[in-house]
Amino acid sequence: MDDTGAGHDTAPDNSPAAKRQPPDDSAPVTPGASLVLSPHQDDEINRVAALVARESDRGTALRLVNATDGCATAVRTKLALSYEQTRRWRDREQASAWSWLTDDRSPRPINLGFPDGALVADALLPAVERELQALADATGTTPRLYVATWHPDRPDTVVADRHPDHVACHRVACRLRDALGLEVRFGRHVTAARPTGEVVLPDEHQRLRIEGAIASYTVIGNRSVRTTFEAILAGGGRSVLTE
Repeated sequence: MDDTGAGHDTAPDNSPAAKRQPPDDSAPVTPGASLVLSPHQDDEINRVAALVARESDRGTALRLVNATDGCATAVRTKLALSYEQTRRWRDREQASAWSWLTDDRSPRPINLGFPDGALVADALLPAVERELQALADATGTTPRLYVATWHPDRPDTVVADRHPDHVACHRVACRLRDALGLEVRFGRHVTAARPTGEVVLPDEHQRLRIEGAIASYTVIGNRSVRTTFEAILAGGGRSVLTE
């Protein structure tokens, strides 16, 4: 649906500002596997673009799983597109954007194809479990789960977080976290007021790829969430994630 975000002993700095500092990308990192769950096409840009670019550069095995067909966008009627055209065009935009974010290092996105605007968690859960298991089998490791939405019940959430497809993705992620002990992180919307959490700042090369990814959404995505894309670029392409 449319978005209308060694040496000297010193005391640790536990201030809020210090906690929001981006991680030290120079530290050794062991590549693992991560599944990105997106309610629909373009949410992976709006929520976790910098994270995806960083993890791809680190060698993480990434999979993007789309929950819905994305056809609830008002752009469909404005452009007089059929549901099938809308789905294909949105998938085409997302495939190009994902290629930019991962620098062609990850497979094409998987679209589960549930109807946008009417998704419920009970229908989505087994499909996401299946994709997580496939990624675990392929990589021999337990994947992390990154969700391209945020908590719909928090006072500082945004309207999009309360859309049915976003709520379903959030509920599924919470169930999997509680049942399986998965590491789960949720992506805040770029327009959220003073968003706090883990800030992922892209380097210059990653920022250029984020620009390329946004440009991939010229036909439908830009008509749907133009102000969000503009805010991402104005903010340097950063992502903000929380538990």
